[in-house]
This record gives sequence, C-alpha cells and structure tokens, in this order.
Amino acid sequence: MLRMLVVLLTLVGPVSAQDVATVVTGIDAPDGLIVGDDGTLYAAKYTFPPEIGGVFAVDGNGTISTHIANLQGPAGMDFGADGALYVAVYNANTIVRRLPGGAVQTFATGMNGPIGIEFGPDGMLYVANYGSTNIARIDASGRSELYAHVPGLREASSVTFDDAGNLYVVGYSDGRVFKVTPQREVSVFAQSPAGSGFVRYANGFLYLSNAVNHSIERVNAQGVVERFVGDGVAGFRDGPRETARLNSPNGIAISPDQRRLYIIEAGNRAIRVVALDDTFSINQGMAGAWFNPQTSGQGVLFDIEPQSRFAFAAIFTYESAVAAKLGAPEHRWLTLQGNYQGDTAQLQIFLTSGGVFDQPVPTTTVPIGTATVQFQSCQAARMDYRLDQPALSGSIDLQRVIPGSEALCEQLALPTGVRLQ
Repeated sequence: MLRMLVVLLTLVGPVSAQDVATVVTGIDAPDGLIVGDDGTLYAAKYTFPPEIGGVFAVDGNGTISTHIANLQGPAGMDFGADGALYVAVYNANTIVRRLPGGAVQTFATGMNGPIGIEFGPDGMLYVANYGSTNIARIDASGRSELYAHVPGLREASSVTFDDAGNLYVVGYSDGRVFKVTPQREVSVFAQSPAGSGFVRYANGFLYLSNAVNHSIERVNAQGVVERFVGDGVAGFRDGPRETARLNSPNGIAISPDQRRLYIIEAGNRAIRVVALDDTFSINQGMAGAWFNPQTSGQGVLFDIEPQSRFAFAAIFTYESAVAAKLGAPEHRWLTLQGNYQGDTAQLQIFLTSGGVFDQPVPTTTVPIGTATVQFQSCQAARMDYRLDQPALSGSIDLQRVIPGSEALCEQLALPTGVRLQ
C-alpha cells in the first residue's frame, strides 16, 4: 500500500466576486477610460474652452500622474498595435497619440467632435463623431474615410466591437445602440432607459454607462438591457453590485483579460471596479503549507510558473505501511506536473525511485497516475488523485496550515489599485 506523507506543489490567481470596490478617489477626469496591458489606468479630463484638459495615469499603487497635458477636450482612448495611446480630442477635431517613448503626435485631423474610438479587428481606428451620424475609419497613415452612415444616430458618444466583428455605436442623448455588421448593415440593437455615455464589449455582453440613472447597464446578445451596477440612486457605496451606489458614471473600461469593468465617476471623482464573473483563479499568494486536519501526515506546499501556467508538485511517500527509517530504500518521491487554467490544475503523477538519502545514486521516473487540484478560495482546495500502480484513488480536502497566511492571495485577487483595508 502506498501511503502519502507530504505534497510539494507549485500553483497561482485571483478571487473574483461581483462586488464593487474603489480603486482611487480624488481624480477629476471623468471622461474616457482605458486599461493598459500592465494594469495602469488612463483617464481623460474633458474641459470646455478655454480650459485645457489632459490624460492622467493611475498606477497599481493608486498614484495619479499626468500622462498627456494640454489637450483641448480629450475623450475616448484606445491602445494601438504600435503600443501608442490614441486619444480623441473633441474640441480640436483631431486624434492624437502618445508613443511609448513619450512623444505626442497628431495622428488624424478633420473629425467632427470625436468622442469614442476603438481599434477594429482589421487594425484600423474607428471613430464616433458627436456632430455626425457617420462612423469614420482611419488607417495606419492617419487617412480617414467613411465607414458607415447610421440614420437616426444622435450625438454619437462611443463605439466598440464584439467577437464577430460587429460594431456598436451609442447615442448620448437618447441611449439608442446601433449595430453595424461587417457587411455594413445598420440596425437598432438596443435601447437604454436614458442617455448613455460610453459602451464596451466583453464576454458576449455590451456595457453602457448611464450618468442619468447613476448606473451601468448590461446588454445581452438579444439586445435586452438590464441594470448591472448601481441601485439607481446617486451616492458612494461599495459592496454587491446590485446595491452599490455610483454618482454620474461616464468612462468605462474592460481589463485586458475581460474579467473586470472599471468605472470613472464625475460625481464622486473616483474610479470604481466590478468583477464580470465570480470565477476563482489560481494566484501566487496560494504559496505555503496546506493540509487536511482530519488526516495526519498529508500536506501540500504550493508554488508556480505563471507565464506558461505550469504547475509542479512533489509528494514524498513510501511504498508500504511500515514506517521506514530516514534514507531507507522504501522512500519514494511522487512528482506532479502539468498546466492550470482558472481555478484548476490538471497534473500527471510520476514515481521516482532508486535514490538513497544524501547519495548520488541514479533514479528512475515513470508515470503512474493523474491528479486534479481545484481551489475554491484562498483558504480552501481539493485534490483528487488516481494512481495506476498501485491502484489507488481518492480526494483530499485542504486548508491552510497557518491561519491568516492567505493575506497575499486575497491582495493579489483584488483589481489594480485596490488595497486591503
């Protein structure tokens, strides 16, 4: 009989619940919002002439800094394949870009009150012009052309694309959402209860900011609109998304992994965030000692290689129920190797035998089974194992050996800029 003693495993990811949290306060830039690949948030401050606005950056510590200064009404933003940040400048009727090195250039001119911009699947930049019923498309050289005429569009404020390449544009004053197919067929897709600001797409849904109703709305694939964040009353309250309170939300942005929605508010001068799902994901804060208090002699130590999502485990055991002395031939190492996704690691089990304690004796490693490790939270996990030689299978519920050691895991589970209180 093979008896387990210690498991050494390497793994990682964040806890996600559909709660609203505050990222940063004191930011007066309630217009366009975008998230960089590194998690940095960029917020635009639109101002009426003769005031001059700009774009501000919020890093992972919540520190606010000026990213682009002296813009005449910056609004929507998006990152290009060149790594530059593109900004619609409403009052100047231009699109500018800030290159990775810091230089700011005029990219395109001749717009008509540009607000919402987004790169399409073809790599071109699409522009919603507030003063027009047309959607413009701009190529890499900055040359603009008409992409689609949208009859009935009033005060276009934002554009976005879904996974099928359909473009959506929203009217600021009446909240109508229009759909433009890749064949440029135009139709009314949805109707917001009130005027809408910005629109973003993620995971099969459109998300609309609604400053009038102090809420974020969600639109499904059939065009059905529902309130997603906020109770419709102006205020400042974190917590469950249905009862959280916003105050004049405008700019919204989706995280690169499409798991979080960021919201910037004019009334609260704050950036808030809500998870778009409640799926738990592995993160490096799970490193440490885990065990089953009902079964002595079984425990797990975690670690991981996050870039390739590769997990490794080593189980120290012995081949019989008779206690072996240290360094005896009966000692065995089982190693577990494989990849993880989300909250689960799928691992193959290998038996390494032939070694002698503190001696350079050759060993032999052969596959003998499989294991699945699933994490429910930063405090709970379950390992299911099946061994072929000998034929053993079972499940081990795990919890942390040291209570309170889950703090790093919980911190890493939080969105950029949010800190545990």
